[in-house]
Amino acid sequence: MSDFSFTSRDSFQRLSQEKIEDAILLLEHERFSNAYYLAGYAIESGLKAALCKKFLAECLPDRKLVQSAYTHDLQTLIKLANLSQELDQSTKLDPNLASNWSTVLQWSEASRYEILDAFKVFEIIKAVSDPTHGVLQWLKQHW
Repeated sequence: MSDFSFTSRDSFQRLSQEKIEDAILLLEHERFSNAYYLAGYAIESGLKAALCKKFLAECLPDRKLVQSAYTHDLQTLIKLANLSQELDQSTKLDPNLASNWSTVLQWSEASRYEILDAFKVFEIIKAVSDPTHGVLQWLKQHW
């Protein structure tokens, strides 16, 4: 057994898609709090897929970068994946994406302890999964 544990870029991409699909199923079954939580994790997993592009197999990555990647903070992950400028440009051109990103930024890992209503959950799932202006759709262009 290895002392190292890692998740591949492909795995993060699949996790991201599975999390949003599960969130939608939970929303349909009125399991609002868990749906909200998984919708946020869909974006976190997508950002970590994008971050994986920075790591080259032929070199040892910077220790601070690697340690920083083990976060649930979406703003930090955007910066680590070098997507801040692209996101700024995209949100300036697409006000719907800007609104969706703002909605997604309200998520945190602490949401797992919250009891949420249907409206807030529907809002984040729409922000994540909208096929034209959704945050996950935007992320897929960068992972």
